[in-house]
Amino acid sequence: MHKVLEDLLYARYPDIFRERALPPEASAMGRGCTCGDGWFAIIDAVCEQIADSVTQGEMPTVTFRQIKEKVGSLRIHFRGGDAHTRTLVRLAEAFSIRICKECGAPTDIHDVSYSRPSQLCKACNAALTSPNKQT
Repeated sequence: MHKVLEDLLYARYPDIFRERALPPEASAMGRGCTCGDGWFAIIDAVCEQIADSVTQGEMPTVTFRQIKEKVGSLRIHFRGGDAHTRTLVRLAEAFSIRICKECGAPTDIHDVSYSRPSQLCKACNAALTSPNKQT
């Protein structure tokens, strides 16, 4: 994820991302969000729900330890929270396979012709696999 988007998440949810300033050997969050920009809205939405629940006293404090892509979907590792936190995170992870990790457009989850193992929309997949792609 581009630094501008990461910084926006960090500014909006400083408590959730308190480990972002730690070195990578202390917390994987020190590496930043290692996923595409297309999943920004999903991460922002889950953070908003968690932050609101914590503020209302409905949920214990939550700290994100790592955000990454794994096997074509979003993975969020965290500490704290409760069963509701786990539900929100699992829903975000499940939703990510339906959203292009690069641009945020819907993907066709029934189309298995993509040459890459990650979730991309048809346009991003075509751009990445095009023989005319400039490097």
